[in-house]
Amino acid sequence: MASKGNGITNIDRRELKFEEAVQQHLEPILYQHGFIRVDATPSAVRFETTKVLLVITHDTQLSYEIETTIALRSHPKECYSIQDILEAIIGTQPGESYFFQASTPERVQYCVKNIAELLQKCGDSIFRGDSNIFHRMDMISEARACALEKKIVETPIRRAAVAAWKDKDYVNVVKYYGSIMESLTPSEAKKLEYAKKHL
Repeated sequence: MASKGNGITNIDRRELKFEEAVQQHLEPILYQHGFIRVDATPSAVRFETTKVLLVITHDTQLSYEIETTIALRSHPKECYSIQDILEAIIGTQPGESYFFQASTPERVQYCVKNIAELLQKCGDSIFRGDSNIFHRMDMISEARACALEKKIVETPIRRAAVAAWKDKDYVNVVKYYGSIMESLTPSEAKKLEYAKKHL
Protein backbone atom coordinates (compact mmCIF):
# COMPACT_ATOMS: atom_id res chain seq x y z
CA MET A 1 0.00 0.00 0.00
CA ALA A 2 1.28 3.45 -0.87
CA SER A 3 2.18 5.70 2.02
CA LYS A 4 0.86 9.24 2.17
CA GLY A 5 2.99 12.34 1.97
CA ASN A 6 3.99 15.14 -0.35
CA GLY A 7 3.68 14.09 -3.96
CA ILE A 8 3.54 10.53 -5.33
CA THR A 9 5.32 7.68 -3.60
CA ASN A 10 7.60 5.18 -5.33
CA ILE A 11 4.87 2.56 -5.14
CA ASP A 12 2.42 4.92 -6.81
CA ARG A 13 4.93 5.60 -9.57
CA ARG A 14 5.29 1.91 -10.26
CA GLU A 15 1.53 1.52 -10.38
CA LEU A 16 1.41 4.02 -13.26
CA LYS A 17 3.47 1.53 -15.32
CA PHE A 18 5.43 4.24 -17.11
CA GLU A 19 8.54 2.11 -17.52
CA GLU A 20 6.47 -0.72 -18.98
CA ALA A 21 4.75 1.63 -21.43
CA VAL A 22 8.11 2.92 -22.65
CA GLN A 23 9.37 -0.64 -23.04
CA GLN A 24 6.27 -1.62 -25.01
CA HIS A 25 5.84 1.37 -27.32
CA LEU A 26 9.05 3.40 -27.57
CA GLU A 27 11.90 0.97 -27.01
CA PRO A 28 11.22 -1.19 -30.13
CA ILE A 29 11.38 1.92 -32.35
CA LEU A 30 14.58 3.18 -30.75
CA TYR A 31 16.12 -0.30 -30.87
CA GLN A 32 15.68 -0.29 -34.67
CA HIS A 33 17.80 2.87 -34.77
CA GLY A 34 20.63 1.49 -32.69
CA PHE A 35 19.63 2.77 -29.26
CA ILE A 36 20.12 0.77 -26.11
CA ARG A 37 18.41 1.33 -22.78
CA VAL A 38 21.06 2.35 -20.27
CA ASP A 39 18.94 3.33 -17.28
CA ALA A 40 15.33 2.92 -16.17
CA THR A 41 13.28 3.93 -13.15
CA PRO A 42 9.51 4.20 -12.62
CA SER A 43 9.71 7.85 -13.72
CA ALA A 44 12.60 8.06 -16.22
CA VAL A 45 14.08 5.91 -18.98
CA ARG A 46 17.34 6.78 -20.75
CA PHE A 47 18.51 5.52 -24.15
CA GLU A 48 21.81 6.05 -25.96
CA THR A 49 23.63 5.44 -29.21
CA THR A 50 27.25 6.31 -29.87
CA LYS A 51 26.06 9.80 -30.95
CA VAL A 52 22.69 10.53 -29.38
CA LEU A 53 21.07 10.60 -25.93
CA LEU A 54 17.29 10.32 -25.50
CA VAL A 55 15.47 10.54 -22.18
CA ILE A 56 11.76 10.20 -21.50
CA THR A 57 10.55 11.24 -18.05
CA HIS A 58 7.28 11.31 -16.14
CA ASP A 59 6.91 14.04 -13.51
CA THR A 60 4.75 12.38 -10.87
CA GLN A 61 5.41 15.03 -8.24
CA LEU A 62 3.73 18.11 -9.71
CA SER A 63 2.51 18.27 -13.29
CA TYR A 64 2.24 14.61 -14.39
CA GLU A 65 3.90 15.73 -17.62
CA ILE A 66 5.62 13.17 -19.82
CA GLU A 67 8.60 14.85 -21.44
CA THR A 68 10.97 13.60 -24.12
CA THR A 69 14.36 15.21 -24.68
CA ILE A 70 17.15 14.45 -27.12
CA ALA A 71 20.76 15.62 -27.24
CA LEU A 72 24.04 14.86 -28.92
CA ARG A 73 26.50 13.01 -26.72
CA SER A 74 29.06 15.67 -27.66
CA HIS A 75 26.73 18.39 -26.24
CA PRO A 76 24.66 16.65 -23.55
CA LYS A 77 23.45 19.88 -21.93
CA GLU A 78 21.89 21.13 -25.18
CA CYS A 79 18.63 19.20 -24.94
CA TYR A 80 15.72 19.53 -27.36
CA SER A 81 12.05 18.79 -26.75
CA ILE A 82 9.73 16.71 -28.86
CA GLN A 83 8.25 19.96 -30.18
CA ASP A 84 11.72 21.06 -31.36
CA ILE A 85 12.16 17.67 -33.04
CA LEU A 86 8.82 17.78 -34.83
CA GLU A 87 9.21 21.37 -36.00
CA ALA A 88 12.69 20.62 -37.36
CA ILE A 89 11.69 17.41 -39.14
CA ILE A 90 8.07 17.64 -40.23
CA GLY A 91 7.44 21.36 -39.79
CA THR A 92 4.58 21.67 -37.30
CA GLN A 93 2.55 24.84 -37.46
CA PRO A 94 3.69 27.81 -35.32
CA GLY A 95 1.96 27.71 -31.97
CA GLU A 96 1.10 24.02 -32.29
CA SER A 97 1.92 22.36 -29.00
CA TYR A 98 2.62 18.77 -27.99
CA PHE A 99 1.97 18.45 -24.28
CA PHE A 100 1.55 15.03 -22.69
CA GLN A 101 0.10 14.66 -19.22
CA ALA A 102 -0.89 11.42 -17.48
CA SER A 103 -1.97 10.46 -13.96
CA THR A 104 -3.41 6.99 -14.66
CA PRO A 105 -1.85 3.85 -16.18
CA GLU A 106 -4.24 4.05 -19.14
CA ARG A 107 -3.32 7.64 -19.87
CA VAL A 108 0.40 6.83 -19.50
CA GLN A 109 0.01 4.08 -22.11
CA TYR A 110 -1.85 6.45 -24.46
CA CYS A 111 0.70 9.28 -24.15
CA VAL A 112 3.78 7.10 -24.52
CA LYS A 113 2.26 5.40 -27.57
CA ASN A 114 1.58 8.82 -29.13
CA ILE A 115 5.13 9.98 -28.42
CA ALA A 116 6.51 6.82 -30.01
CA GLU A 117 4.38 7.31 -33.12
CA LEU A 118 5.44 10.95 -33.43
CA LEU A 119 9.12 10.06 -33.13
CA GLN A 120 8.69 7.31 -35.70
CA LYS A 121 7.43 9.93 -38.18
CA CYS A 122 10.67 11.87 -37.76
CA GLY A 123 12.71 9.35 -39.69
CA ASP A 124 16.30 8.29 -39.26
CA SER A 125 18.10 11.64 -39.40
CA ILE A 126 17.29 12.69 -35.83
CA PHE A 127 18.33 9.33 -34.43
CA ARG A 128 21.59 9.37 -36.39
CA GLY A 129 22.51 12.70 -34.84
CA ASP A 130 22.38 14.59 -38.15
CA SER A 131 24.19 17.88 -37.46
CA ASN A 132 21.90 19.85 -39.82
CA ILE A 133 18.81 18.71 -37.94
CA PHE A 134 20.32 19.54 -34.56
CA HIS A 135 21.37 22.96 -35.85
CA ARG A 136 17.80 23.53 -37.05
CA MET A 137 16.45 22.49 -33.65
CA ASP A 138 18.83 24.90 -31.98
CA MET A 139 17.48 27.76 -34.11
CA ILE A 140 13.87 26.73 -33.46
CA SER A 141 14.42 26.46 -29.72
CA GLU A 142 16.14 29.84 -29.59
CA ALA A 143 13.39 31.49 -31.64
CA ARG A 144 10.72 30.04 -29.33
CA ALA A 145 12.60 31.29 -26.26
CA CYS A 146 12.86 34.78 -27.78
CA ALA A 147 9.15 34.78 -28.65
CA LEU A 148 8.27 33.75 -25.11
CA GLU A 149 10.50 36.44 -23.63
CA LYS A 150 8.93 39.02 -25.95
CA LYS A 151 5.44 37.93 -24.89
CA ILE A 152 6.36 38.17 -21.21
CA VAL A 153 7.65 41.73 -21.75
CA GLU A 154 4.77 42.89 -23.95
CA THR A 155 1.80 41.42 -22.05
CA PRO A 156 1.80 43.98 -19.19
CA ILE A 157 2.39 46.80 -21.71
CA ARG A 158 -0.69 45.72 -23.67
CA ARG A 159 -2.75 45.52 -20.48
CA ALA A 160 -1.68 49.04 -19.52
CA ALA A 161 -2.53 50.29 -23.03
CA VAL A 162 -5.99 48.71 -22.89
CA ALA A 163 -6.64 50.31 -19.49
CA ALA A 164 -5.48 53.69 -20.81
CA TRP A 165 -7.72 53.31 -23.89
CA LYS A 166 -10.75 52.61 -21.70
CA ASP A 167 -9.94 55.71 -19.65
CA LYS A 168 -9.42 57.76 -22.84
CA ASP A 169 -5.95 58.48 -21.53
CA TYR A 170 -4.49 58.99 -25.01
CA VAL A 171 -1.09 60.13 -23.77
CA ASN A 172 -0.50 56.73 -22.20
CA VAL A 173 -2.11 54.90 -25.11
CA VAL A 174 0.55 56.45 -27.34
CA LYS A 175 3.24 55.77 -24.77
CA TYR A 176 2.45 52.08 -24.31
CA TYR A 177 1.51 51.10 -27.86
CA GLY A 178 4.35 53.24 -29.20
CA SER A 179 6.83 51.17 -27.21
CA ILE A 180 5.82 47.96 -29.03
CA MET A 181 5.23 49.36 -32.52
CA GLU A 182 6.66 46.34 -34.36
CA SER A 183 4.30 43.93 -32.58
CA LEU A 184 1.01 45.81 -32.83
CA THR A 185 -2.05 44.07 -34.20
CA PRO A 186 -4.07 45.99 -36.83
CA SER A 187 -6.60 46.91 -34.14
CA GLU A 188 -3.90 48.19 -31.79
CA ALA A 189 -2.30 50.19 -34.60
CA LYS A 190 -5.64 51.89 -35.31
CA LYS A 191 -6.01 52.75 -31.63
CA LEU A 192 -2.52 54.22 -31.61
CA GLU A 193 -3.27 56.40 -34.65
CA TYR A 194 -6.56 57.53 -33.12
CA ALA A 195 -4.83 58.38 -29.82
CA LYS A 196 -2.16 60.40 -31.62
CA LYS A 197 -4.86 62.50 -33.28
CA HIS A 198 -6.50 63.21 -29.92
CA LEU A 199 -3.51 64.33 -27.91
